[in-house]
Amino acid sequence: MYESVHLLTQTTNYRETLPEVLRLLCERLNAGRAILLETTPTKATNTQLYFQRMLEVPVQGEPVEHNIPRLLLRKKFPQSDLKKWLNDLVTVSKKIAASPTAPETDQGIWAIAGEADAARKLKSDRVSSTIIKLLGVSFSSFVFFPLVQKETLWGMLFFSSQQTKPWDPQAVMLARTNALVITNFFARQYQSNQELLHREFLIHGQKPAEKTNPPTTLPSQDNEAVGPPANVVTEQPLNHLITSTIPDFIFLVDIELGKAIYSNTDIFLGYNIAEADDPLDIFTGKIHPDDQAEAIGEFLFKLRDAQDGEVVQSDYRMRHQDGHWVWISERVKVFQRFPDGMVRQYLSTMQDVTEKKMTSLKIIESEQRYRNFLSYSSEGIYYINCGEAIPIKLPAAQQVALYVRNAFFQECNWALAQMYDFASAADILGVKVSQLEKRPYYATSPAAFQDLINQQYKVEGIETQVQAADGSTRYFLNQAVGIIEGNHLVGVWGVQRDITPKRKAQQALYESELRLSAIIQDTQLGIWEWLPATKKIQVNDICLALLGLKGQDLVLDETQFIELVDPEDLPILREAIDFHLNQATENYQVDIRMGIAEGERIWVQLHGRLVEKDDQGEPKRFSGTLLDIHQLKIAELLLAEGEALLKAVLNGMPDTKLRINSTGTILAVYAASYQDTGLPFSLPEVLGKKLAEVLPVFVAKGLLFNAQKALSTQTLQTFEFLNTHNDKLHFFEARVSTVNEAETLIILRDITPLKMAEKALTEQVYKYDQKNRQLEKYIESNLQLENFAYIASHDLREPIRTMRTFGQFLKKRIGSQLDKDSSSHLEFIISSANRMNQLIEDLLTYSRVNTDPMIREAINTVSFLDNIVANLQSTKAEANARIIIKNMPSSIYGSVVRIQQVFQNLIINAIKFRRPGVPPEIIIESKETASHWQFSIADNGIGIEEEFHEQIFVIFKKLHNHEVYQGTGIGLALVKRIIAQHGGEIWLESSLNKGTTFHFTLLK
Repeated sequence: MYESVHLLTQTTNYRETLPEVLRLLCERLNAGRAILLETTPTKATNTQLYFQRMLEVPVQGEPVEHNIPRLLLRKKFPQSDLKKWLNDLVTVSKKIAASPTAPETDQGIWAIAGEADAARKLKSDRVSSTIIKLLGVSFSSFVFFPLVQKETLWGMLFFSSQQTKPWDPQAVMLARTNALVITNFFARQYQSNQELLHREFLIHGQKPAEKTNPPTTLPSQDNEAVGPPANVVTEQPLNHLITSTIPDFIFLVDIELGKAIYSNTDIFLGYNIAEADDPLDIFTGKIHPDDQAEAIGEFLFKLRDAQDGEVVQSDYRMRHQDGHWVWISERVKVFQRFPDGMVRQYLSTMQDVTEKKMTSLKIIESEQRYRNFLSYSSEGIYYINCGEAIPIKLPAAQQVALYVRNAFFQECNWALAQMYDFASAADILGVKVSQLEKRPYYATSPAAFQDLINQQYKVEGIETQVQAADGSTRYFLNQAVGIIEGNHLVGVWGVQRDITPKRKAQQALYESELRLSAIIQDTQLGIWEWLPATKKIQVNDICLALLGLKGQDLVLDETQFIELVDPEDLPILREAIDFHLNQATENYQVDIRMGIAEGERIWVQLHGRLVEKDDQGEPKRFSGTLLDIHQLKIAELLLAEGEALLKAVLNGMPDTKLRINSTGTILAVYAASYQDTGLPFSLPEVLGKKLAEVLPVFVAKGLLFNAQKALSTQTLQTFEFLNTHNDKLHFFEARVSTVNEAETLIILRDITPLKMAEKALTEQVYKYDQKNRQLEKYIESNLQLENFAYIASHDLREPIRTMRTFGQFLKKRIGSQLDKDSSSHLEFIISSANRMNQLIEDLLTYSRVNTDPMIREAINTVSFLDNIVANLQSTKAEANARIIIKNMPSSIYGSVVRIQQVFQNLIINAIKFRRPGVPPEIIIESKETASHWQFSIADNGIGIEEEFHEQIFVIFKKLHNHEVYQGTGIGLALVKRIIAQHGGEIWLESSLNKGTTFHFTLLK
C-alpha cells in the first residue's frame, strides 16, 4: 500500500519517480488522470497567486509537462477573494484528513470527503474558475488535495474520473499521505533557499545526491542490504522478552514491504494490530489532522536525512479506539539501509505522554495567562534584578549604593512603561536604575529603596506625587517586596498604581461638596437619609427648620416623620415610593404638605431615590432632599384655580373664540357651548388659516383692523356686523382684546336673539307708553273721583240724614193714619235713605284708606280677634254662627283700625252669605312663611262661582241684589286695598254651595 510513499522518500531521481507515484495513486483511486499544479508559496495575506508549472499524468500514456500561458502565469486576485479561497482550501484539507470516508455524491458535485458545502463554494468563486480554465477539465467527479503546510499554499494535486460512485476512502487516505510528503518536499526545498529547487523538481525531476554514512554492521554486497537480516528479531528471544515487558510500544517497519515486521504488543490504543488488514493504516489513519504534516510528511524527510544512531523524535496526537485523543511521543532510529544508503527499515518507540503533555500545556497556558495579566493590567508591575546579590547585613547606605549601581529592570508590563514615559515595555527592560535615578519615580528612587530596607524589605500604600513629562501632576500608589535568598537581596517585585484620576476625582468631589454645601445654604435645601432596617431618618438643620422642629435631634423615628405628613398626602407619598421600587425608576418626586400641626403645615417638594440594597435585594438606604415650595405652590394653586375658572368661563360662554396673530392667522379656536354658531365655517377646519379665508372680506377686514387697534392701544375694541347663514340673517358682536404683544383674542357672539328682543321690547315700550298715558288719565280721574267721593260724601250726608229723619218722624206721627200704599211709600223712602247713608259711609271709608295716614303698631293677635268676635256677638247670635280661631301668631304688625276692617268685613260676609237652614261655621287659621303671616277665613256658605273670583274685588261690584243680600259692593274692594297697604295679597278658593275660603297675607 505504501509503495508510493517509499518511492517518494527514497528516490534521488524525482523526474522518473514522481510520474510513477502519481500513476500508482491513479490506479489505487481508480482515477483517469492526476494533475500536479505548482504555485508560489501563498498565504492568506498575499494579494497575488502565481501558477508556476503543471504536470499531467494519465493512467494510460506518458506524462505531459504543460507550459502555463503567460496570461495565467501571473494571476492577480482581489485580496478578499484570495484570502477567503485559501482559508477554504485549508478547511477542506483538514476535513479530508479528519474524515476520509467520502459520501455518496451525485455527478456534478465535488467528491471531497465530508465537505460538499465548502466544495460548492470553491467551485463557484473567481479563483476556482481560473483553475478550471487552466486545467481544462470538468468538475464532474474528482478529488483534490491542496498542498498546504502551516497555512501556506505550495500547490495542488488533482485526480479526476468519469465515475459516479464514491471514491475509496482508503485510497483517498493514501493519496493524502503522498500529498503531505510532496508538500513537505516543496516547503523544505524552498526554505533551504536553493534557487527555486522545487521548480527544478517539476522541470527536470532531478534531486542532488546526498551523503550517506557507510554501513556499520555487516559488509556490503552488490544489490544486497547492509545490516542484520530481515528475520533478525525472531532470532533474539531475549530482546523480545525485554521489549515485551516495557510499557512503550515498539515496532520495526520495513519500508520496502510497507508493513511492520515486529511489534512488542498486539494491542495499541485499543486497536488489535494482529487482526488488522493493514497494521500501518492504524498509525497513519488515526493521526490528528493538524499533526499529519509533521507526523508523516516531515517525519519521512527527517528519517531519510538522519545519521546512523541519530534519533528522530516527533510528538503528535492519535485517536484512541474509544474516541479520545492521546499524545504520542515517537522516537525513531534507522535500523537497516539498502546498499545505496537509502533507509530500508526503521525502529520506532512510541510512548503515551498525554499526562505530561497536558501538564506542559497547562504550564504554558498558565504562563500565557500570567503574561496576559501583565500585558492587560492597568497597574504597573515590575521586577528589578539587583544585578549583584546584596547582603542584607550590610549597612543600609552600602545596600543603596549597590542597588543604584547594579540593579536593572528585568520584567515589567506596558502600564509601568507608560507611567515612566516609555513607548513600550521592551524599551525599559535592561535599563539600569542608575540611568533613571534622576527621574522622580518611586522604583528608581534611592530614598524609596532606603524605606524598603528600613521596613524589612516590604512596603505598601506609599503614595507619591511626580511631575510628568507633559507638565501635569501625577499621583501613584506603590507597594514593593524584596526577594531574599540566603540572606541576600536578589530582586524587588513591585506594583505601582496610577491614582491620578482618583485623586483628581477626590479633589473634584471636595470642590463639588463645597459648592453643594454653598448651594444648600443658599437655597435652604433640606437633606435626609432613610435606613428602613433601623427605621431611622437622618436630617440636616434646614430640614428640621422646614418641618418646624428647629433645635431638635437630627435623627427622627420613621413614625415621627410619617406623622409630619398631611394625612391626605400620605397615600401619594407611599404610592410614589412603591412605583419607584417596582418600576426601578431613577428617582421619585412628590409635592406634599408637611409640618408639626395642621395649621402650620407647608407645601414641600420631597425628592428621593433608592441608593443601596442589602444582600437579599431589599431596600437598605434611601436619600433625598426637601425643598420649601409653599409660596410657589399657593401661587400655582391660585393660578390653576384661575385657569380653571377662566376655562369654565370660556367653555360656558355661548360664543366663538378665535386667537389670532398680528397678520390675521388663526392660532387657536375655542368652541361655543352650542353647535350652530351662525358662522360660515367649522371650527376644527380654520386652524392655521387667515381670517379672510373663512369669513366675508368685509368682516375679516373689520376684525383685523380692530385687532391691530387693540394691540396698539392696549384697549378693548367692539363692533357689530351682519352675516347671512343658512338663509337666515344673524347679528354678531365682536369683542377684541390683547393676549400679548403680538396676539389677540376675538370673541364672536351671535346677538340675533338680543336684537329680536330689542325690537320686541321697543314695540312693547310703545304699547306700554300708550297704556301709561291712559293710566295717567285714569289715575287722574280716579283721584278726582276719590276727591269727589270724599267731598260728596260729606255734602250728601246732611240731606240724606234730613230725609231719613223726616221720614222716620212722619212714620211715627202719622204712620197709623196712612193707607197701605202710602205707608209702603214711606217705608221705601226711609229704607232708601238708610241705604244711601250706608253707601255714603262706605264710600267715605274707602276714600279715607288712601287719604288718611296709617299708623302701624304691634297687635296682640289673640285679644285683637277676641274683641272683633265680641263686637259681632249680636250678628253671630242672630245667625246661630260658630267661629273657631286656631294657630294664631302671638302678634302682628300693622294698623289696628284697618286690619280690624279686614277681619270684620270677611267674618260678616261669611255670616251674611250662609246657606238657608245651615248654621254658619267659620274657621280662622294662620301659618308663617319666610316673610309674611298667611291667614285664612273659611266658611260653609253658598260659595262663589270661579268666574266671579276676580270680579268681587271690584268696587261697587255685587253678585246679588239688595233684596236677597244687602250691601254696597265696597267691602271686598276696601279689604284688598288695606291688605295691599300692608304688603300682602288676597285670593280665594270656592265653588258653588261648597263654602268659601279667603286667604290673605300680611308682611311681618
